[in-house]
Amino acid sequence: MRRKYVSNCLICQTEYVEATVNFCSTCGWDLSQDNVYVLGELPDVFVQNQQSQLAGARRIWSSFLANQERLNQEKADLSSQLTEQLTKLQEQLAKSRNLRRQIKAKLEQVTAQLTQKEQETPALQAEIAKLAGERAELVAQLAQANLGISRLEQVTRERAELFVQLAQSDAELHKLKQEHLVLVAQLAAAKTENSRLQSELGTQLAAAHTEIARLQSDLATQLSQSQTENARRQSIARERDELAAQLAKAHTENSRLQVGLEQQLVQWELVVGNHREFSFPVVILDRQGRENSRQNGTAQALIQALPGGIMLEMVAIPGGKFWMGSPDTELERTAAESPVHQVTVSPFYLGRFPVTQAQWAAVAGLPKVVRDIKANPANFKGKDLPVESISWYDAVEFCARLTEYTKLPYRLPSEAEWEYACRAGTTTPFHFGETISPKFVNYDGNYTYGEGKKGEYRQKTIPVGSLKIANAFGLSDMHGNVWEWCSDIWHENYNGAPVDGSAWDDLDKNHLINLRQKLNDNDNHSRLLRGGSWCRNPWHCRSALRSWYLSAYRDDSFGFRVACVAARFP
Repeated sequence: MRRKYVSNCLICQTEYVEATVNFCSTCGWDLSQDNVYVLGELPDVFVQNQQSQLAGARRIWSSFLANQERLNQEKADLSSQLTEQLTKLQEQLAKSRNLRRQIKAKLEQVTAQLTQKEQETPALQAEIAKLAGERAELVAQLAQANLGISRLEQVTRERAELFVQLAQSDAELHKLKQEHLVLVAQLAAAKTENSRLQSELGTQLAAAHTEIARLQSDLATQLSQSQTENARRQSIARERDELAAQLAKAHTENSRLQVGLEQQLVQWELVVGNHREFSFPVVILDRQGRENSRQNGTAQALIQALPGGIMLEMVAIPGGKFWMGSPDTELERTAAESPVHQVTVSPFYLGRFPVTQAQWAAVAGLPKVVRDIKANPANFKGKDLPVESISWYDAVEFCARLTEYTKLPYRLPSEAEWEYACRAGTTTPFHFGETISPKFVNYDGNYTYGEGKKGEYRQKTIPVGSLKIANAFGLSDMHGNVWEWCSDIWHENYNGAPVDGSAWDDLDKNHLINLRQKLNDNDNHSRLLRGGSWCRNPWHCRSALRSWYLSAYRDDSFGFRVACVAARFP
């Protein structure tokens, strides 16, 4: 009888009994070739072939083990996510059950009270007293409305005193006085509206009082006619419901007025009271990419407060006309940048920098408008780094949440607004001249543009504004770092493009309707990207360069900055 030997698979080291199996039960390796005994020397070709097969099999096995480990990790991550979701669902279910128990207990309590009322002899005078109490509540709510107006007047006086204290010159004082007159006019309109509301409330209270008197008379008549107790209670209930409806209507009107006043005051404060002037260096390069001149510029910025003490700087961009597109003589231009056409742009605000990860996280924590967005989607982590790895829909949801939070119409800039703001009055390929340098822009410095020189390739995003330059409007990082989403749908060229600075889109011009329509739009249009990025060639960073991608696509070179058209402009 032939003796059986135990061996190990050359690939995965699994033990097996020789001559009993042909293939490894773990990795599938052909075991028959492991036990070939040859007398004499083996041919080199045979040895090399066997070694090559063995090495290939080992690579496949290593890849299999790595993939298996990765799949196990993904399985663990998915299990963790499912466990977390299950926990949240269980918490929601517990809350729902608790709420159901509370409602059931309240229903039982009301039913018991109703049964008790039906069993008792109704006291009509008590019902009348209750109606009188409701009338007193109406009077109290009117008093609260008056207190609200008094509070608004006090706030107005305090803000007026603050503006007087901040006045530094006759010109500034004159400006503040003009703005104060606007607020006074708004307050006068609010007072007029409140007077109208008070008149309506007085009329409704008088009607309620008359209704109570009529109800008392009706009750006396009903008592004299010996009507049944149940019929009288039903009549009282109907009258009470009518009075409650009148009270609800008056309360709704008063709430609407107060909300309108508060929104007007908030917008006035945001757009007028939170401006500040800032300075910045403007650099011009020569054709070799060397700094030729440097000047200091100034601009006005709206400081928008976000949750958690985070601030968003919005630069006031003056209106004007410019030639959009690139001339035939511009290096590396494309047909998509034609024809060159004149566009008129109205004043607006644009983010001084691309939206940072800190700003993104602050707004992502606000209530959802239509779509869910991640609080920290970026590949390169850092609170001052631009947020990236976001889709066009993510950026629009951010604008929608910011609009709901601030009551100001935030949105993505149109393609025309973006190029107008980037050029800042220049006609060269870049806002600082005919070429580009990695010293001032984050792009792939292994490549050159025009007569420029090669330089550093950082291979990642950098903190916004860290290169310490801006264009003539005060905007930083308009070239490179991250691509910036624009509102427009992609078109192959400028034939038929708008000339008023608006987005080239077929959606509603009302910004709130437009935002919601875009968020609900699932056809995945291709949308505009501008400015180039950290991983692109220098010619992609030109002011006129147009690029695009599908609305739902995310990449670690895709970011954005926000625009806003406020009711007032400095």
